[in-house]
Order: sequence, then structure tokens, then C-alpha cells
Amino acid sequence: MRLLRPVLTIVLVLFCYGLIAQRKCATVEYQDIKRKTGKVHETDEQFEQALAEKIRERKKNKFNKLTTGVPYRIPVVVHVIHNGEAVGVGRNISDDQIISQIDVLNKDYNRLNTDASNTPAEFLPVAANLNVEFVLAKQDPSGNCTGGIVRVNGQRDQWSLGREAEFKALSYWPAEDYLNIWVIKFQGFLGYAQFPVSSGLPGLEDEDNNRLTDGIIVDYRVFGSDDAGPFNLDPQYNKGRSTTHEVGHFLGLRHIWGDDTGCSASDYVDDTPNQGEETYDTPAYPLADNCSSSIMFQNYMDYTDDVMLNLFTQDQVDRMITVLENSPRRASLLTSHGLEIPDQTLIDVALTSAELPATLTCASDRSGLTPLTITVNNVNDADISELTFNISVNNGPSEQHTIPVTFTGTTTKFDVTSITGLVLGENTIALSAFAGCDQTPQNNAATLTVNLLDNNCQPFILYTGPDGQSAITFDLAQPTYARVSVLSMIGQQVSEVAIQNASNETIPIIIKPGVYIVRVQVGSSLYTRKVYLQP
Repeated sequence: MRLLRPVLTIVLVLFCYGLIAQRKCATVEYQDIKRKTGKVHETDEQFEQALAEKIRERKKNKFNKLTTGVPYRIPVVVHVIHNGEAVGVGRNISDDQIISQIDVLNKDYNRLNTDASNTPAEFLPVAANLNVEFVLAKQDPSGNCTGGIVRVNGQRDQWSLGREAEFKALSYWPAEDYLNIWVIKFQGFLGYAQFPVSSGLPGLEDEDNNRLTDGIIVDYRVFGSDDAGPFNLDPQYNKGRSTTHEVGHFLGLRHIWGDDTGCSASDYVDDTPNQGEETYDTPAYPLADNCSSSIMFQNYMDYTDDVMLNLFTQDQVDRMITVLENSPRRASLLTSHGLEIPDQTLIDVALTSAELPATLTCASDRSGLTPLTITVNNVNDADISELTFNISVNNGPSEQHTIPVTFTGTTTKFDVTSITGLVLGENTIALSAFAGCDQTPQNNAATLTVNLLDNNCQPFILYTGPDGQSAITFDLAQPTYARVSVLSMIGQQVSEVAIQNASNETIPIIIKPGVYIVRVQVGSSLYTRKVYLQP
């Protein structure tokens, strides 16, 4: 929609009232804040005039990424601001959900989205792709390996616009090198994006402050696509198009209706039909308004539900390319070190063992299940000062912890003192440990099995009989190899006996009255109890 009328926006931001029937914007309110604080000095008219000139120059020179086939590459860091949940629970969304969103961006911007076939025939001649690749960062600002995902406990249920500086300061990577995406629970909104300035000329913005807030914000309930998994997403916005929309603003696109009611406003794009206002829900095609006989409500920069959105136009693509090649903190993304894998290929940590004091215990006495002792080997004796450790019980959410470590030689050990999520019966504990650019992930994992018996379980009883003789009686469902070790409270072994086919029988144990730790191996399981033998 091309109508030359300045839009009352300096820093275009999308604020969407979250998880209700419609997307809504508060662009003017945010513009007023930016104007009053002096963060941006370039007017919309100045931006559009400068951008239009650069677009004309670019079209004269047809050699660009689109003609060479080389994609623009943008490093992305996703800052997950949670409230203490385990990974995969609530605000602390899973890696899979994040990866699904990156996949949506790459498909939507390259017109590889499966619903591109839903674009009406009348709009097919202008439907276009940006030839861009969004890449989760491979290198962090310090030059270390990264997966491009940062998790921070913000210790807050939800965040408001007034706390923008606070939650962005919790986790921020330099905006000249990374597209920062903050995923939060946003009070009243779905998200917003910081709009670019036209060039790096001085005086257009408060660069020192604006770089610290540059990026996009998305509510965790609309980040990702349920096409990739059963994520907890809002049913209207469950295809990842809120983030596609916000990245459009980040790359210089305006709302398709021009941020004003009536037919006189403009999105400064020639090949989008003139449109009077935003469109909601799931309208039927064709849809007319007072400005056009058929509006493009399928455009990512409109407000229809995610299932309706499926295209950018060629002029929108030209506009985004021009911003990518000229705007500060946009052009620099294309040469960011965040796209490069650091030279840390010698790092190889191997999780060599994971040991529990017992793998068989009653539900009423779980003290024998901790600590879980993890042994990790630094195979190539690399410089490693911290490990990322993950633990998951019964295929549940993975708890992730980053811990400082010191290797003795090439080995380090650490204890896990709390294991949650166990149920009666057999439990599977999955463990993994990583560091830096570990090139051999196949040796980073281990699995344990824990059998949690009911509260009345008595697989054995150690007692003193009427004759003063100590004995152990087994109560097993079937004959099983068993080994009994009796330890003093200082860990000294005082007795041991092995039984090839223990079942329901009593075995003498020659020890004096006192308090002991009794370890009984039953088959492949180990059961530990503290026992007081009375005189």
C-alpha cells in the first residue's frame, strides 16, 4: 500500500495484547515514550525518504544476495527469562520449542512454508523470499561455543513494558553482533520489536542506549510452532507467526494498513493493496474494505490468526534487504563472529560413570538414593572450568545446571543431592554433561535405573534372634543372586556373605549389636539401609 503520508512512528514497536481473541498494537504510546526520552531523533518521513533512495540505488545495481544465491545469515540468541521452572516447563520453554521457531523463521522468510500454497492466485506474482538464514549463534560474545540459547531466572511471574530495561539487562548480547530475542511472560502483550534507523549517520538515535534494547520480545506462549511438537501455545498463535511478524518490524517493515484507520495511511510498500485497518481472526477470501476490493490479509504484517498468514511481497523483501545492508546493528549482523564455530575442537568431556548408593529402596526411605556421584573425564586435558549438566527422570523435563569444576588430572567428580520425579516401580534417570565445543557428544550421556518399592517393602530383615545370633532373612519373589555387606558407621566392612539363589530364607550374620549400614545386592540392584541391632 503506497500512499505518501508520514506515519506518526519513530521507533515502530508491536505490542500485542496477549492471549486474547485479537492482536492489538500500542505503537503510538511507545513512540511517545521514545520521543520524550530522546532515544530516536530521525522522523518517519526522514527514514522513509532515506530508505526510498537506497532502494532505488539498489535496484539499479542488480548484483545482490538474491541474484548470487548466497543467503544473508543472521546469528540469533534466544534469552529465555523464566521463573525458576525446569527446562521444558512453563516459561522455561524447551530447546525443541525454540528450534521450531527458528525453523518457522527460515521457512517463512524463504517462502518454504508449507502453507505458501494458500496464497491466492492474485497475490502470487508479488510473493517473494528474502534468501536469508537465521542461525542460532555458534559463538558467544566471549568467543566460547554456544548453542544460542541462554536461560535466566528472572524471579518474576510476568513482565510489563515498564520493566523493559530490567528484563533485557538480565541477559543481553551485543546487538551489533546478534539478533536478541527475549522470550518472557509478557503482561498484556504478545511481543514487540525495535525498529531500525535508516543509516549509521550520527544524530539519528541515541546509539549507546538503543543498542542495549535492540531486538525483539515475544511471549513464550506464542513462540514456536505446534507443527513440531505438543507445545503449550495459544491456539490462535501456534504457528510461530508472531515472531515472523516481529522480525519483519526489526528489518524495517510497517504494518500493512499503515498504522492508521482510513485509506490515507501507508506502509510505504507499492505491491500491497491499500488497506484501511488491521484484519483479525480467520476471514474468508476475498475480503474487501473501503480501500480495496481484495485486501492482503495473508501478509505476515497483518493481524489475522497464524494459520492465515503465508507471504511477504517483493517490495517488502526489497525494503528488508535495504535495511539489512545499510542500517546500523543490521548490516553488522551479516559479518558477526557469532556465526563462526570457535576453535575449541579439542574439547571432549566423557561422562564415565554415574553411581548411586542404592538402586532399590522403599518409597518411605529414599535417603539411600543420594548423593548421585558423577565422574567426568577431560579426554584431551583441555582448559575447562565449567560443565553443563542435565538430568531427566522418566523422560520428563530436563533440569539443566551449569557448575564450576576443577579437574584432578583429567578427572572430576560432583554430586547431585536431589532427584525429583521418582514414581513407584522402575525409574529411568538420564544424565548428560557437556563443555564448550564438545565434538564427541556420543560419550556425554549415561542412564541409570532405580527401583522404588512401596512403603511396606521388606526385601530383607537384619535382626538379633532369641539366641543372641544375628541373622538376615530375605523376602524375594523369586530366587536371585544376593550379596550382603555390613559396614560400620565409619565405613569399615565388618561382614560379607554371598548367596547364589536367595529367596525366602534366613542366613546367619556374625556381628555384634550396634548401628550398621547394610548393603544388599539383589541381582543388578543395590539396596542400602541403616540398621540398629539390639542386644
